Amino acid sequence: MTTITLQLSERVAQQAAHFAEAHGAPLDQFLLNAIEDYLEDLQDLAYAVESDRQVKAGEVKTYSFQEVMEEFGYTEAQLKAIADDSVSD
Repeated sequence: MTTITLQLSERVAQQAAHFAEAHGAPLDQFLLNAIEDYLEDLQDLAYAVESDRQVKAGEVKTYSFQEVMEEFGYTEAQLKAIADDSVSD
């Protein structure tokens, strides 16, 4: 594992310490988890941007909800019943 030293503003350091304590985690573990989560979010965003580019460029086929449901054998009446049921919930 690599060790990295961070210089944090007093405000950020206090916030991090507060949230780490609230979650019952040591500060270093809390910060490591926060960095890992942020990097994962960046990767998810990169995948989403690439998927959007592919769709807009016509490189992938997309399917409507109705097309997917019909592919799985749902009838128009079943789709309406599902929609009506979700509205009443």
